[in-house]
Amino acid sequence: MLTLFFALAAAVASADQTFVRGTVAGDATAVAAVLDQDFTWTDVNGRTLDAARVKQALPQPAIANEANAQIASYEYGSVAVVQANAGKLHTLRVWVKRPAGWRLLVYQEVKSLDASAPASAAPPAQSVCENPCGAVPYAPKTAVERGQADEAAVSETVRVRRCGRDDVAASGRQRSAPADHARLGEA
Repeated sequence: MLTLFFALAAAVASADQTFVRGTVAGDATAVAAVLDQDFTWTDVNGRTLDAARVKQALPQPAIANEANAQIASYEYGSVAVVQANAGKLHTLRVWVKRPAGWRLLVYQEVKSLDASAPASAAPPAQSVCENPCGAVPYAPKTAVERGQADEAAVSETVRVRRCGRDDVAASGRQRSAPADHARLGEA
């Protein structure tokens, strides 16, 4: 099994080196030999090209010389990923195993931005901070909402609704708690 792993790693590494050498040399034929039919190349400016456009006019890679770059590769069965990091430039290459061999499916370039100055936590001295929750655009509609209802009536309405007996409040009848529980099957 270990021999199969190294053979797999060697096959991906070989295809990856063919791609890297081909892009640096501007050899569109060598690069085209390892591209998947669904290949996409996204450069540091966000421009995305498909396989046909890359074969017509091979773009220059963001990392022209990977000799000083940090390279990491990961394999997941029929998918392999190669990362190259050189300063603020980063590339990601996603390889897939096809019947014809390993093919490059995705080439993605990214450039890290310069760090911006940290934001100031203190507001300017002359600014006024207005709380948007200071005024709530709500007008109470009922006496209960306005707090003007008779406290006993409010308590009875709340008690009746908790028991699910809106009919009691309407009729004014009161039932004993055990009878209500028996009626609901909770005796």
